[in-house]
Amino acid sequence: MRFRFPYRRAWSASVSAAAAPPGFWSRLVQLVGGRGKRTPAVSSVKTRESPPRPFVSIRIKGPVGSRRLKSALLDTGSQDTLFPIELANPLGIVLGEDRQTILWHGQGYGVEFHTVELEIVQDAVVWGWRARVGFTHAPLPYALLGQRGCLDFFDAKFCGADQFVEMERNRDFPQAAR
Repeated sequence: MRFRFPYRRAWSASVSAAAAPPGFWSRLVQLVGGRGKRTPAVSSVKTRESPPRPFVSIRIKGPVGSRRLKSALLDTGSQDTLFPIELANPLGIVLGEDRQTILWHGQGYGVEFHTVELEIVQDAVVWGWRARVGFTHAPLPYALLGQRGCLDFFDAKFCGADQFVEMERNRDFPQAAR
């Protein structure tokens, strides 16, 4: 069984060039630098959307709760699978154990690893597995599904020109999982 996920743009809660409403940056430049005057330079400010990327929806289950994340990035460049620290408490994960450090954009952040259950669902087919994942204070815009904890259990084919990824479980996928 193979899953096929189209690339898509991530939803972002923060205001950025990719997520700003039309005209936002022009109005901001006017307000801050243009002192309310509309100039040709200000009106020509354009925003650029982020390109579609290999995002999937994933459910993470802890000891007392679970959360579905609509946008988790399949990230071949990430060594570990990482989630924002804010998810730990609702899942029932107690922090305060051995903390390691990761680099995010050149700055060190603490990360704590715990075992959780992860699920990817498509067309009523569920792939579920237990994984050791990190919870970090790093300002991640979305969860990163990295080499350890996710991609190590799948063979994935990233088709950039056609903007989709195909995934299938490999021989390392835990047999006890669904």
